[in-house]
Amino acid sequence: MLEDEIVFRKEEPRISRQEIEGRKILYSIHEHDTDSGGYFIEITGMPGSGKTSAMLSLANYTLNHHPTEKVFWSNSYGTPLQFFKIGEGKWKILVQEGSGIKFFDRVTRKEVTNLDITYFKDFEDLYFKSEGGKLNAVFFADRTMWMDFIKFLRSIYGWHHIYIDEMGEVIPNSSSGKLYRKIGDFSIKVVGEIRKCNLNVIYNTQSIADLDYRPRRKLQLKVFLPGAKVDGVTRIKQTAIDSLRRDKINGNYAYVDAMGVFGVVRFRDIYKPSNGVSLEARLPEVKEDESEATDAES
Repeated sequence: MLEDEIVFRKEEPRISRQEIEGRKILYSIHEHDTDSGGYFIEITGMPGSGKTSAMLSLANYTLNHHPTEKVFWSNSYGTPLQFFKIGEGKWKILVQEGSGIKFFDRVTRKEVTNLDITYFKDFEDLYFKSEGGKLNAVFFADRTMWMDFIKFLRSIYGWHHIYIDEMGEVIPNSSSGKLYRKIGDFSIKVVGEIRKCNLNVIYNTQSIADLDYRPRRKLQLKVFLPGAKVDGVTRIKQTAIDSLRRDKINGNYAYVDAMGVFGVVRFRDIYKPSNGVSLEARLPEVKEDESEATDAES
């Protein structure tokens, strides 16, 4: 049993009841219980608290233990690409055709043209070209398209896993017009079906204030790393989060809350840049007149 393997390792010192409960909660994500289904998970914490490492740790477990399943990763534009940290040969880059997305070295500031990139036309083509056992780093022309892709994955049989860095760019709190209505439909018609469709959607954010509150009402599991702020729904107290131990060498502690059942976990895996690589993806610059036209359509 996964629980026996993770929670009761003989070589570990005696752990608290909260730590046992925390591990049970966290690793239930990987048990693939069709009755419980998938999870909609939020990871919060201050900068440097280990949000990305926590997501990479969960993703890496799936790659190693469920190599036939497809795992997708969403990275912000204009920021370091985090998926490289998972290790050479364990990721695949897929870019939407016509998006104009290019990759740049953050040190030299020059375009990188020797990356192995797979281009896709639509969601069907993307799914066909993605691979099981790899972290499929997908780049859409618009990050809000992740809502549409999650909706698409609902109808495909099997277990699927989506990791979204900086969810505030996908479901921003400041939306209006078409995007506001789109997020509303996503929260009502898509997020509520994640569990039954065996989808795990895991995202991080520095501040929940950056996110539209409507999809958050469907969260099934919350991870609070050091510096996180409680949202008034969880039973976990702010004072408890403020007292979380931080350890850059051995990994930070976190509270996990599964709809009222909570415990403590420690993310021991630390992910560093691979071979000193620091790249970023950039969207093409939008001219001011084009931006005004888009705003008018909304």
